[in-house]
Formats: sequence, structure tokens, C-alpha cells
Amino acid sequence: MISLEDASLTKKGIVKLSSATDSDSEALAATPKAVHAVM
Repeated sequence: MISLEDASLTKKGIVKLSSATDSDSEALAATPKAVHAVM
């Protein structure tokens, strides 16, 4: 089994996506839907 770590600003890894427009999490990446909604 392959073990994958979470991504960070300095290393590759698994990225968690979110379409939320009211989140202040620094552990989630915005989807295009979320970015479009706030622009």
C-alpha cells in the first residue's frame, strides 16, 4: 500500500478541495466554483 501525505506550501501531496465561500481554513484548496462565486 502506498502512503501519501497531505500537501503543504512546500511539499507535494494530497490536496483537499472545498467549494465553500465562507471558509477561513488554510488546509483546504478552493475549487473553481468557489472562486467564481466570490468574484
